[in-house]
Amino acid sequence: MNFPPIVSLLQSAGVGVPGTSLFTNEMPSECRNGILLLDSYGGTPIDHYLPGYKRCEFRVTTRAIEQVAGMTFAKKVSDVLTVHQPKTLPGMILKLSLPQNEPRPYRRSVGGYWEFEVEVDVTYVDA
Repeated sequence: MNFPPIVSLLQSAGVGVPGTSLFTNEMPSECRNGILLLDSYGGTPIDHYLPGYKRCEFRVTTRAIEQVAGMTFAKKVSDVLTVHQPKTLPGMILKLSLPQNEPRPYRRSVGGYWEFEVEVDVTYVDA
């Protein structure tokens, strides 16, 4: 998954700051409120007949101190990631981005934070 354009989208919407509250692949344990973007377990399929065209999914996890605030934050991030019309981002033309589920909570982390996960289907073209 090509995450830098998605990071840019989330940053532009004001929901996260890269390296402070917006991360890819790993979120530091000391981050109390943040967003983590993770590839799907199967990775991004390669279509050899349509070079540069991608249709895949990724996971977004949000973290918050309070459960209600965490759910609200997760829904806000999910709303930002809902894209029905093509959107040009740095390095990507995002054709479609659709969350698959309502944010699902995990049990509280060792640090006492609430985390919520949403899987997102995306279709995009490398630009």
